[in-house]
Amino acid sequence: MHRIHSFSIGEIQAHVLEENSFQSTVGKEFILTDHPQHIAEQAIEVGFNYLLLKVNKQWLIIDSGRGNGNLIQSLKTLELTPNDIDYVLLTHSDGDHIGGLSAFPNATLVLPEEMHKLWCTPSSSEALLDEFSATPFVQLLPNEKQIAMRNGKQGFFSFYKELDDAKIKLLKDNTTFLDVIKFFPAKGHRRDHFGIIIQSGNETLIHCSDAIRDPLQLNDIAIVSKYDSDPEECKKTVKAIANRLNDEGSETLFCTHYRFPGIIASN
Repeated sequence: MHRIHSFSIGEIQAHVLEENSFQSTVGKEFILTDHPQHIAEQAIEVGFNYLLLKVNKQWLIIDSGRGNGNLIQSLKTLELTPNDIDYVLLTHSDGDHIGGLSAFPNATLVLPEEMHKLWCTPSSSEALLDEFSATPFVQLLPNEKQIAMRNGKQGFFSFYKELDDAKIKLLKDNTTFLDVIKFFPAKGHRRDHFGIIIQSGNETLIHCSDAIRDPLQLNDIAIVSKYDSDPEECKKTVKAIANRLNDEGSETLFCTHYRFPGIIASN
């Protein structure tokens, strides 16, 4: 059975649903420069964690996972079905974030207007395919797997363009959704990558999606992920998040691929 972690963000009911996890090392997951060997050999758990929220009486999930069924089983544990999900908020177009969209037939997709434009403009969607294909992670895969992953991403863009407009809610810059949620650009992992700030009462959670994969990055921005398309841009995003933590002092991070439950407390 996959793990579930329940907590609250102010008045918001929150649950982390685990889809999958695997054991790895820092050296396998990150590009290290002049770091001691013991850091490279440090064991880490890579998670695939997704955040479910209840805002007032509406259920939201941030990203849809790969679509392997494990999130659906977690929902059942909470006595929910995919039909109960009102909104799926999207952070970017990688397969482990959009692969399970079809499992939520009643949900409206919520995303920034800028992300929508990147997906629907032929030149920018092709650029997204190219930058994804060029990541160190993809380049290490067998050629047939590289082609399959690129085709899968391209298939999603085609699928998205055919969706009924009524199934999509686009948010302009700095727009607050349901009074508690706001997207922010978090470029570097991908150019269509966004984070999400969730605020209720005096509590704030920053959903970093794939911008941060381990607390090591907060202490040393020279450590970059092998999954990132633009490491230098991602360093800027990590630094901005770290600066916000230092300024605010009481915010919590949620990171999709940090060890379950994906939460990094700032204090």
